[in-house]
Amino acid sequence: MARSHDDTDDMAGRIRWRIRELGLSQTAIADRFGIRPQAVSQWASGSTKPEAAKLDLLARLLGCSVTYLLTGEEVQEDEDWERAYKNGEPAGKPIPIVNYITAGQWRSSASDSDYGDDDNAWPIWLETDQPASSEAFALEVRGDSMLPTFVPGDRVIVDPAVEPRPGDVVVASIEGDTEAVLRKYRVVGFDSERKPIFDLVPLNEDYPVLQINERQPGRIVGTMIEHRRYRRV
Repeated sequence: MARSHDDTDDMAGRIRWRIRELGLSQTAIADRFGIRPQAVSQWASGSTKPEAAKLDLLARLLGCSVTYLLTGEEVQEDEDWERAYKNGEPAGKPIPIVNYITAGQWRSSASDSDYGDDDNAWPIWLETDQPASSEAFALEVRGDSMLPTFVPGDRVIVDPAVEPRPGDVVVASIEGDTEAVLRKYRVVGFDSERKPIFDLVPLNEDYPVLQINERQPGRIVGTMIEHRRYRRV
């Protein structure tokens, strides 16, 4: 596609041009980040700029380099990637790794504004080929409450859009606690309002079972859809 100097004389122009060149929609890009399309529209208009932590992923989505987005310096595009993207072939969906405090406060339809202006709010991303929703997030396992299946350093991808079934591993938030927990889900009954009473079961028998009921409120934040174990060195 021919373009004039004015099309790409700033970052916003380069973002707009790459979106047009690839035939992408701002909604599709927003979905890959788990943000609102308005945020991508603001990047393309120049009213805001992408945070530093998002530039690498944005460059990969647009088939260019971070250097090109920042300076306009031309780079060799990845033609194989671009061809695959245009043909609708499977590509990894980026999932943000969050900490346990953020996970405990996680709500549906998270957007950029939920993380403030900290450029390091989402420093690491995982890619998954699972059909995860835009609300999905990842956690790095810590502690030994879920041994032997989950070892510290493992990573799990959690999707709030997936309803848990008995036996599923979930991330849950207990009222009064600032951090989320990773546990197995077990329904044991219903309260006076017909809401489920459920246990949060550790796999390590040295830890107690936590029960969510009328006296101890809490909620399921999301259901684990993927577990990754990494080789220890």
